[in-house]
Amino acid sequence: MKRLLAMICAAMMLFSVTAFAEDGGEGFDAFPRPVVKEDGNLKVGFIHATLSYEFTVRLVEQCKLECAQRGYEYVDGLFEQEADARDVWKTLINEGCDVIIATQMDNFASYTDMIEETRNAGIGLYSCMWGVTDGIIADATLPGGIAAMELAYYIGQKYNFNAGVAILTAAGSQVHLERGRAFEGILNGVYPDYKCLDFQDVGGIDVSLQNCYDFTQAWKQQYGDELKVIFASNDAFAISAAEAIIASGDPTGEKTITAAIEGGNDAWAVIREDGPFKISYAQPTEQFMHETMELVEQIQVKGLNPGDEGCSISKVGETRYFTGGIVTSDNLPEPGSSIHSVYPYYTEPENPDAWYNWCPDGFEIYTID
Repeated sequence: MKRLLAMICAAMMLFSVTAFAEDGGEGFDAFPRPVVKEDGNLKVGFIHATLSYEFTVRLVEQCKLECAQRGYEYVDGLFEQEADARDVWKTLINEGCDVIIATQMDNFASYTDMIEETRNAGIGLYSCMWGVTDGIIADATLPGGIAAMELAYYIGQKYNFNAGVAILTAAGSQVHLERGRAFEGILNGVYPDYKCLDFQDVGGIDVSLQNCYDFTQAWKQQYGDELKVIFASNDAFAISAAEAIIASGDPTGEKTITAAIEGGNDAWAVIREDGPFKISYAQPTEQFMHETMELVEQIQVKGLNPGDEGCSISKVGETRYFTGGIVTSDNLPEPGSSIHSVYPYYTEPENPDAWYNWCPDGFEIYTID
């Protein structure tokens, strides 16, 4: 693992898309400034979808950990179906949250009124892996296009840029679509034999995994041995596709493999099984939430404005990007190690004050199974 990280250190360094604040930090945006509570007595609501995806579980657990460490009150905003998200969001507002953090949901047009209602109430609104639009203070996420392209080149080298690829993504999500379209971009017309056979939208959370399985079954019948790779915008999609490959009579991925973006115990456990799911880009999920909570403290406890010294964003609506790296059977993290050890920010494993070593009462450091 360490050798891999060293080799791609430059690509995995923390970076941020920034611009200097035009007003020198004295202003904020068109909405009321989020409330400041110098005593740190913040109530933080986190709105998120079903816990069937590991990255969501990791975000939730990190948010709870951050709140416990900082003395904030955590309010969970779970919705099982996208149609329920608005009601859950309204509940967070009505419960008096000072901060609302949102993760992957449908496009912003569906929630413009909720964003405005939140900010007009003086509530700070932040994004983890959703994106930015008017009213969202900042996003913390993976540069999905870069991660997808890293995978595209890695897989291309594996097959000497001679492979048929099919792509699975959730087109309703900016995050997923960005990953899928970026991978598609290197196919067809760049390397003549590295080509996209199909590109499919897997639909919403209630049907996506079954659709991944069904699309893969159809592709295996249609393309046969020409289908070498299925790239999916998250690991759960790729694992479902891998199950269909196994059912087709290819238990180890000799004819067709799957690859995806996310990382975590679920993905690495499947890779250890030596089935068709072979490659996963590990995103630093905990870092997304930690950096968001750092920003919350800066703006809503310390009273800093974007562009002020000590504030991690230079303007409202900034996206901060944090990268990870490719994990395969050759560099799987060791069982029992901290999940943070996979990522480049893990520089002081013995320092108890480092955020990735926080372990207040009731919490344990996330470990590799």
